[in-house]
Amino acid sequence: MGNLIGFDLDDTLIPTVVHYIDAQEKLNDFVLDSFKGLKFNRDEIDDMREGIQMDLVSKMGFSSEVFPGSFEHTYVKLSEVYGARATRGGRSCAYELGRRVFNEKAWGSAGLLPGSEDVLDFFKDRGDRLVMITLGDDEIQRRKIEVVGLDKWFSGDDVYVDLRSKGDIMKRLFTKEERADGLFVGDSYRHDVRPALGAGVRVAYIPQGSWHGDGIFNGSDPSVIKLRDISKVKDIYESSVLK
Repeated sequence: MGNLIGFDLDDTLIPTVVHYIDAQEKLNDFVLDSFKGLKFNRDEIDDMREGIQMDLVSKMGFSSEVFPGSFEHTYVKLSEVYGARATRGGRSCAYELGRRVFNEKAWGSAGLLPGSEDVLDFFKDRGDRLVMITLGDDEIQRRKIEVVGLDKWFSGDDVYVDLRSKGDIMKRLFTKEERADGLFVGDSYRHDVRPALGAGVRVAYIPQGSWHGDGIFNGSDPSVIKLRDISKVKDIYESSVLK
């Protein structure tokens, strides 16, 4: 019987943050055009929106309403702070700009990150069990998996989605025996490394450093194997680190 290998989805197997950055730039353009003459810049818009998003995440988890909601709330708050007039149409437009990150055509066009397919085939050919543990809206995350073709490696029963944390899922899936030779592959310190270590699971950590407030792991824990890209996961699996 093979080992249990867990994967994060966003920015581990598929590019995601690029869609969010593009949407944020569209919001900046829209707000600056809507409130011409007011003295704020793109950095101030970004900082305000990120603060609002973090507050919404604390209340709603990684619901699909959080990102577009942060766009709408940012538009409204800027109007209040600077004494501008927010319109119903403007609120709606800001919200819809945030919804751009859920565009299935963009997901399909972006596809998988380089090296992902080879790594997944490598583990599958070995007879290892692959599971996906991801944060977000269940329906949207599962739809991403279908659109980019990851259902070739992950059946519906192998996908675990939570709005807030991966920790409990990891503790449940990685039994005491499986922790010894199992592995979790992810890009986030906060949402991959910390919960994996809490569950006693080794981590192949591929930091992207693109998400606000995520942090970077710079420690020396032997259970954390820091890599430049996902293609290197095969190398560590074949080395003395994991047998």
